[in-house]
Amino acid sequence: MKLPKPFHELTSRGQIARMRAFAPEASKALGVEPGQVKLLNHGFNTTFKVIDVKGRPYALRMNLDSIHDRNGILAELQWVRALAASEDGFRVPEPVSDAIFTFDLPGADRKIDCVMYHWLEGPDIGNRATPVICEAIGRALGDLHRHALTFELKSPAHVREMPDLLWGAPLRLSDDDLPLEPLKIALARGEAVQQKLRDREPARLIHGDVHFGNTKWIRKKLAVFDFDDCVFAWPENDLGITLFYLRGQKRAKECEIAFREGFGPIAISDDDLEALIACRAVLLANELSTSTNAAIQAWMPTYYKRTTARLKGYLETGFFDTSAGKEASET
Repeated sequence: MKLPKPFHELTSRGQIARMRAFAPEASKALGVEPGQVKLLNHGFNTTFKVIDVKGRPYALRMNLDSIHDRNGILAELQWVRALAASEDGFRVPEPVSDAIFTFDLPGADRKIDCVMYHWLEGPDIGNRATPVICEAIGRALGDLHRHALTFELKSPAHVREMPDLLWGAPLRLSDDDLPLEPLKIALARGEAVQQKLRDREPARLIHGDVHFGNTKWIRKKLAVFDFDDCVFAWPENDLGITLFYLRGQKRAKECEIAFREGFGPIAISDDDLEALIACRAVLLANELSTSTNAAIQAWMPTYYKRTTARLKGYLETGFFDTSAGKEASET
């Protein structure tokens, strides 16, 4: 019998088609009778919009490159469900069930876990951020961190503590990809900050990936979704992650002021915060370098150029400018 072509060798269209073939079975197993299946995003993970036979929409996420095992996904589902039920007014998409559907993806070297969420109406914020929206994001992050102080996972749900700023992965990059010396200097600075946080207080659950593709602004209210990267870490880690993306917005300076006002006092110095922002770029370059997504593979040389320019600027000025190297790509 002829073996399927390795998944990482397929085009984006071929990868999406291969994953879409499992969407009806996954939907039924997760409690939704599918009528239509539409692609939403094929990136680090792959998400389909599933419209059931009665016309109701849902989001089916296939964890193509997720950091979580099944117990980590259970932790995500538990936390999001608790947030949805909270009296604090969190606007998050509720899981359809706590079930996880797993399938063998032909040509891939791992099984794919799937979860189903109720649909969250409205467009992502994207590049439409305003100071008002960013103030709300800062406030929401603070609220999430306070909720996590008293929230406890129920076994077997489990996520590990962030072991380092590469999230426990080895450094997979080489000088053939981009100059490693600036990257290693930035990473060392970030790890020194991380140790300060570790010495200061216990880790708690954080979202781990709040950006403008994981947030919606609906009738002047913020919604946050995609908790797939939730991890035990520190509030400042979330700040660094969100600021990495915020600085790519058109009104970045105004938005950052509003974001920090919404979040409130920050317990580390600006220099330490800059190091955490810079390390987000290092993490992404390291993680995306091994992605099986065909579009990401094609884009990586451009991303390496942008990361090099950003880190060079950071080491020269002490400020991490996400817009540096933008001439290499508008992505």
